[in-house]
Amino acid sequence: MMHSRYLISLSSFYLVILSSFHSFILSSCYLVILSSTQDAQMEKPTSAPGSYILTLQSEVNRTIQVGRLGQFRLQPGFYLYVGSALGPGGVAARVAHHGRVSARPHWHIDYLRQHTALINVFCRHDPVRREHEWAQQLSHRDGLTFPLRGFGSSDCTCRSHLFYTPLMPQIGQLLNLL
Repeated sequence: MMHSRYLISLSSFYLVILSSFHSFILSSCYLVILSSTQDAQMEKPTSAPGSYILTLQSEVNRTIQVGRLGQFRLQPGFYLYVGSALGPGGVAARVAHHGRVSARPHWHIDYLRQHTALINVFCRHDPVRREHEWAQQLSHRDGLTFPLRGFGSSDCTCRSHLFYTPLMPQIGQLLNLL
């Protein structure tokens, strides 16, 4: 079985081309599938299971509450959040959820989304839960820190599924994880 790798990113350049395919995510998202030859193709996301990395941007410096997990200081910069979507609706449904600001937060990431902009989503469709593997790999990357222990990882032994960097993450480095 061939596994697909995706990059979803916000860009007004692609708005006209893809808004009819991906309006359920955000009106200006685009989706690129990277094949084994790295040729990009446009395709609608599916309900297949998979794992993903969200890139979020903050322009504020404030303390926010993350449910019962606690508070942390949100800083200007970029946050990477690692997750999986193996249930009904798969990656497409989960990314659509993360594309909206939730009026009634359920997951830790819902609280963070109230204060950040979704910049892009990297995902890989396959039935293996890769969020823990990716979180471990990201934890060893220079320039990334853990803003809040246990964020997105209350059901596992990972230190966190959320990472912070003051600089925009390099897309090529993130794609190498996938």
